[in-house]
Amino acid sequence: MNVAKYRETPGMRFALPLLCLLLATGISRAAVTIGEAREAHRRGDYEESVRLCRAGIAGDLFGRGDWHLCLIRAQMTLGWYDEAWKSLQEGLAATRNRDIRLLHLGREVAFFQDDPEAARNYVRRIDELSVDQSLFTNPDSRVVLGRTALLVGMEPKDVLHIFFDPGANLDPPHRDSLLAAGQLALDKEDYRLAAEIFAKGFDAYEEDPDILHGYALAMATSDPEETAALVTLALDANPRHIPTLLLMADRAIDAEDYAGARQALDAVLDINKDHPGAWSYRAVLAQLDSDPEEEARARDRALVHWSANPEVDHLIGRKLSRKYLFREGAASQRRALEMDRFFSRAQLQLGQDLLRLGREEEGWDWIERSHDHDGYNQTAYNLLTLKTTLDDYAVLENEHFLIRMSAEEAPVFGQRVMDLLEDGRVALDEEVQVSREASRIGGSQVYLKQGEVFTLEKMMEAIAISSANDACAAVAEHIGGSMEAFVDMMNDHAGRLGLDRTYCVNVHGLDDTPRSNRNLTTAYDLSQIARALVRYPQALEWSSIRRKPFRQGKFTLYNTNGMLGRFRGMDGLKTGYTSRAGSCLV
Repeated sequence: MNVAKYRETPGMRFALPLLCLLLATGISRAAVTIGEAREAHRRGDYEESVRLCRAGIAGDLFGRGDWHLCLIRAQMTLGWYDEAWKSLQEGLAATRNRDIRLLHLGREVAFFQDDPEAARNYVRRIDELSVDQSLFTNPDSRVVLGRTALLVGMEPKDVLHIFFDPGANLDPPHRDSLLAAGQLALDKEDYRLAAEIFAKGFDAYEEDPDILHGYALAMATSDPEETAALVTLALDANPRHIPTLLLMADRAIDAEDYAGARQALDAVLDINKDHPGAWSYRAVLAQLDSDPEEEARARDRALVHWSANPEVDHLIGRKLSRKYLFREGAASQRRALEMDRFFSRAQLQLGQDLLRLGREEEGWDWIERSHDHDGYNQTAYNLLTLKTTLDDYAVLENEHFLIRMSAEEAPVFGQRVMDLLEDGRVALDEEVQVSREASRIGGSQVYLKQGEVFTLEKMMEAIAISSANDACAAVAEHIGGSMEAFVDMMNDHAGRLGLDRTYCVNVHGLDDTPRSNRNLTTAYDLSQIARALVRYPQALEWSSIRRKPFRQGKFTLYNTNGMLGRFRGMDGLKTGYTSRAGSCLV
């Protein structure tokens, strides 16, 4: 400072002591830093993060929003929703209602006060402040503006390129920009892009549980082993990371490890006793346990703070549909849409459920609505592309079946396929009794005992999932009267399909027969059999199940197709092995 040019003003003699006091106060408070509070949150010590933030706010004489942001995030994680609302009001007052980060977080806080109008007002306030061009130079602000742009209907790909990519492409990349871009890709089911984004995040923030969790979600549909490794890393970084614990519960439910799912959910509820996601999964488990009272109670708990949260019923319905409970899943999606009629993910899931229930016109209508509201979603786009292809197919229909075939194939194979289906039409709830002969079939089996009774559906699951030869024999006897008669039916149907190089001598395919009298087929003939079979949707539903309880849970069916879960969209069809044929997959 040039002392010669310094000129004291009357106010300066009071300002200098005040500035010195402020400086001294700031130095005394420097023992508590925002970095320490954020680190406590990152490692899962949310209560300590709250304590540090409160100490920091007490010394924050300049009204910055960083402390309040950190405090509110910790309070929301712990389920201290009323305290978070109070902290929000204090933070907005301290920042003169101009911190768009607080305003955006305030939207979530308002929803958990069951105050959607306040949530909308925070979005409007951000829109008013967005005219300030200086906000676009700050990566934190750009992320908030991008997320707000999504809420008001901006094209998602434009949001990605304009708001998120600039920060994600910095060196090192901006963490919140990566998280926002990756979450956007996940929401649109663009898992390839999500994996690329989170892989970049992993390189820069390898111990960040949010990055690791996002990466795990991106890999979940294509690489279960990598997903499990990422989940482990996330929980090593933060054993109380709620999103990762919920992902564990989700995966455990898919694997029918319900005890493991409950353990993960208990860990979440120990942190936040009212977490809506945890109670939604609890409702799913209650439905699978046939406990409607507990299901209703869990759903009510999920909605206790935000009564119109569409995510609750959407999550419940999505998981029920994964368990082939499509009617129940569709009902849940309708409830979600009663809360938010523009909730595109519920529209899309409802459409898929209705297609599986045979309600095609309504199903396609919901999928088109979802695509209209969200043109980026990859699943909706792929389904509508498929519909365009199906529209060119010929439709064959009778009292019992509706079949789609290409216009070229329909005149050749259509009636044959219809005849095959009619000849084999049986009810899945029919009871099948195991004979002495069926119980003695070897090879891959479910160890059926003479006199046991199962529904035809349970037997077919054992065949499709576990390649159970004894179940093949029992079903053949039930439908054909004897295994020999059923073999004749198999050869007759092969002839109807024009498969002149296929010949069967038994119902299970085992090759313990003389070489002069053995099962024969070709890869081409198997492909034609598969094409005829997959026109019956239930076949792929069975073949896509990786694991399922059998015999009241005393035995577990494991799918012999080890490729399931490793490739997105993989749903079958069938494996086989004999010493003569070797390992086969159709």
